[in-house]
Parts: sequence; C-alpha cells; structure tokens
Amino acid sequence: MDAIQIIYIIVLLSSLAFGLEALLLAGGGKLMVFYRKKRARALSFAALAGLATTVPAVLTSVLFALSPIYFGLILFAYLIVVSLIASAVWKPVKALAPAPPEISEHEIVKTIEKSGFGGLLKKDKRRKRAKRQAAPG
Repeated sequence: MDAIQIIYIIVLLSSLAFGLEALLLAGGGKLMVFYRKKRARALSFAALAGLATTVPAVLTSVLFALSPIYFGLILFAYLIVVSLIASAVWKPVKALAPAPPEISEHEIVKTIEKSGFGGLLKKDKRRKRAKRQAAPG
C-alpha cells in the first residue's frame, strides 16, 4: 500500500469528524442544540456531511492523481462547500428554555431582607442620602 492510499483510508474512516466540522462551520451554536434534542439525527446528518466531504475529495484525488498536499487542499475546499450547502438548508432550531422573567427591584430587596442581609441595604440607602445632601443643587 502506498502512503496516499493509507491517507485515503484514514480520511474515509474519520469522515464523521469532517462532517461535524462542516456542521459546526454551517450552524455554529445551533449544532449543540440540535444534538441535544435529536442525537441520532444529528450524528447521521454529520456522517452524511462527512461522506459528502471525503468521498468526492478522494475521487478527485484519484482521478487527477494528486499528491497528498493537494489532496489536503481539495479536502478543505470540499469541507467549505459542504458547510455552505448545509448552512443554506439548515432549519432554525428553537431555544431550549425561555428566558427567565424580569425581576423587579422590590422583589430583589425583599429576597435580600429574607436572607438576613437587609442591614447591607440600609447602609447603602444611608450612603445614597448622604451623597444627595452633599451634592449642590
């Protein structure tokens, strides 16, 4: 076996990693949400993207008898193309949890007083009064 054939085998076996990289380039943080919701579908989508990246790169390299350095460049080019295609067909994923509701200042003060740190609030109020009285106007 030649060295290039060993490289082809290694690249084809690691096509899932290339697929995950293409999906990360395509979706960014959306991939993690998609993986958390539908793990099997995300991995199968990554495997398909990986095969769509590695198989054409290997076929192009074999067809044109390219050296390993050009094979790496072709692989990188196909990775970018697959990530662009994946970003074009990527469906938006909804957020996992809604944002927490806004908490009013009164509720915050109430919670602090319940926890036993109400004395700190009183000191802060005294400082604000002193600053207001000292300020001209």
